[in-house]
Amino acid sequence: MAKPLLELERITVDFLKEEGPVTALSELSLQVFPGETLCLVGESGSGKTLASKTAMRLVEYENGRISRGNIWLGEQDISTWSQERMRTVRGRRAAMIFQEPMSAFDPVFTVGQQLVEAILQHGEKTAKEAWRHAVHLLGRVGIPEPELRMKMYPGELSGGMLQRAMIAMALSCSPELLIADEPTTALDVTVQAQILHLLQELKEEYGMAILLVTHDLGVAAEMADRVAVMYAGRIVEEAPAAELFERPLHPYTRGLLASVARAGLPRGTRLPSIEGSIPSLTAPPAGCRFHPRCPQAVPQCTQSEPPLAGYEGGRRAACWLAEEPGNPESPGGGWQAEAESPAQRSGDDADRRGSRRLEPAAAFAGVRHHDAGTAGEPGTARVPQPAAGLPDAGHGTRVFAKEAAIRSLSAAAPAAGEPGGSPLLFEVRGLCKAYPFGAACCGGRRAGFLPSTASR
Repeated sequence: MAKPLLELERITVDFLKEEGPVTALSELSLQVFPGETLCLVGESGSGKTLASKTAMRLVEYENGRISRGNIWLGEQDISTWSQERMRTVRGRRAAMIFQEPMSAFDPVFTVGQQLVEAILQHGEKTAKEAWRHAVHLLGRVGIPEPELRMKMYPGELSGGMLQRAMIAMALSCSPELLIADEPTTALDVTVQAQILHLLQELKEEYGMAILLVTHDLGVAAEMADRVAVMYAGRIVEEAPAAELFERPLHPYTRGLLASVARAGLPRGTRLPSIEGSIPSLTAPPAGCRFHPRCPQAVPQCTQSEPPLAGYEGGRRAACWLAEEPGNPESPGGGWQAEAESPAQRSGDDADRRGSRRLEPAAAFAGVRHHDAGTAGEPGTARVPQPAAGLPDAGHGTRVFAKEAAIRSLSAAAPAAGEPGGSPLLFEVRGLCKAYPFGAACCGGRRAGFLPSTASR
């Protein structure tokens, strides 16, 4: 059997507070093998991100400490290494994609400067070679015009582009292990699918292992070879992905799966939910930490904490009832979807009828006493900017008219004076935002928020 690339062995992490240490991770053990994808799943606050940061020894920068256990990276126990020595490992052997790329990048340096710095820190390239390598990486992760993006600041990139740039930085030194902490958070579904597909491609291309942190079971089903479920700072179940989704052993895992919408449910069916919330780490419940929310809890669950025991097929589960003959095998065991009553459905319908809905429109305009909004994928410039007070062309952002980019809403909106009509306060026509990098931008007449009296 292959040796694990990364192994957390009975890790306990404490945070120092005035009233005493608080244990955030308790006896946590997991393994990541070469070339595989292990997904950590669980509710927010279950300790997934903390576990990933512990593997990189980053908790010590957040007033945390590893009070017990070992961290094995290959044959080396890095749990006792100094932070200076850890810098030789981070980026080269193990790299991390953080949950919020806007926070991970320094806003006062360009994307290119930060990529080049990471390459020079760990590689043996000259500055020019590092620059060319960074341009290649940006192009490899799907960023168009990588030479131009190298000179841009993080705030000038969309969420999807910035996440791709973060992936490029993580891959800059060809690590053996990539830790991805919710890499698709705050991205729309189309960009999310692109990022996941990119990670799969890069995993095969670089031959690396991935520790993927997510709360989205759909992402875990698509990406994972194995899945580890966390709850209140502990692993409560671990299994190959197909087996875990087919027959979960732990009630918490079954509750998570039951709360996911599935095709074929009748209209009006209410999805089950897990009552309550994750317990406070300052005063965790005695026995199994999940028993206050578990519909199958027995007296033994309140008295002693179940160990993470091994089962057939390389599975592990921390539940006293995991081997019980009556243990439900369906994903919704213990939680069942309920059909809405006619009264509940009529009340929901009334709420929907009473809510205001924005009709589709081909332009953005403001009408008195009406609400309007913009929506779209990251990078589609959803936030409008008023033309009044715009700086000149040589001082920063410029706004130009772009032919047929946005059409007038006046034809669709009621005219002023007509029944139900309201005067038009402003209207956006054909905006194009450009940054003066020295190269010529699109030309045209200047446009902005036009008053309703303007000539059409």
